Amino acid sequence: MKFLRQTHQAQNRPYRGGFSLVELAVTLAIGSIVLAVLGMLASFGLQSFLVMGNCAALDDKSRLAADQMTRELRQATQVLRYDAQPEGKLLVLTNSLEGYGIEYFWSAESRKVTCDKSDQPQVICLSDCDEWNPTFFQNVALPSLSSPYLPATNQLGMLDLKQARIVSLSWRCSLPVAVSKAKTENAQTLQVALRNTAQK
Repeated sequence: MKFLRQTHQAQNRPYRGGFSLVELAVTLAIGSIVLAVLGMLASFGLQSFLVMGNCAALDDKSRLAADQMTRELRQATQVLRYDAQPEGKLLVLTNSLEGYGIEYFWSAESRKVTCDKSDQPQVICLSDCDEWNPTFFQNVALPSLSSPYLPATNQLGMLDLKQARIVSLSWRCSLPVAVSKAKTENAQTLQVALRNTAQK
């Protein structure tokens, strides 16, 4: 009788079981979605932070390079040589008033622009540089907005560095974004008149 009474009491107790299989599956699905969203937000935030850091670094590099090249180009008296090859580009200038020469070389392999100044060690002006393009103009203004100055060319349309009075430099730098296949890019353009060059 005692055993029957205990069984009867157990059957009258409210059910206190765990999750059912359906409830567990729904909970896991919702939890997975929440974790995935949180992971995407964290990844996006990290990537944005890294991109901002890359932009600041590229801006600093370009600003320092622009300051240095502007200073040297303004003091130059003549553009002696420009050579563009698949492996790199070479720009040679001289300052005959102070008796020194300057060589800028962009290497496609190392992605660096180096500066060799007479009697001084080589310095790196710009790193992480994908493109570096000098163009040359005469100091003759044109009404055209696309080309404000007359190109430094002869009657045959060939480059004539003896007529170069203005040097325009454009470059593009990039840095990879960590944990991502994306890249941060920075493009700059610089136009400098050679102040010490002999004017016609």
